[in-house]
Amino acid sequence: MKTKKDIGRIINILSNELKKSMNKDAACYGVTGIQSKVLYYISKQKSDIFQKDIEAQFHTSRATASGLLQLLEENGLIRRECVDYDARLKKIIITQKGLDIKESIGKEIDKTEAKLKLGISDDEIDTFLKVCDKMLINLR
Repeated sequence: MKTKKDIGRIINILSNELKKSMNKDAACYGVTGIQSKVLYYISKQKSDIFQKDIEAQFHTSRATASGLLQLLEENGLIRRECVDYDARLKKIIITQKGLDIKESIGKEIDKTEAKLKLGISDDEIDTFLKVCDKMLINLR
C-alpha cells in the first residue's frame, strides 16, 4: 500500500474515463454524455422544471446549463415555454423525439453505473460516497 496518494489525480482520471464512456454510449443518439444525463433527468421530473433546477442538480453555472439546454433544444429533444405566472421563467419540456430516446439513454446510464460498481461491495460504495461527500464539503 502506498503511503502518499494523489487523490485529486485519481478523481480526475476517473472523471475523464467516465466522460469518455458516457460520450461514447450517447453518441449514437446524437448527444453527449452530459446531455444524455440532463435529458434523462428532465424526462423523470413530475413537476415543471426550469434551468435553475438543472444548474442545481448538475452543479453547473448558468452559462453551462444554458448551453446544454440550447443544444438539446436545437436538436429537437426539448423545448422551452414561458409560464403564465412569471414571464422570466421558461419551463423545460421534453419533446416526442426526446421521449423516443429516453428509455435507451436510461439503459445506457444503468449499464455505466453497473460497470462502475462491478466487484465493489455495497459497504465499499457507501464508504466511497461518504468520503466523496466530505471532500465536496472540504472544497466548498
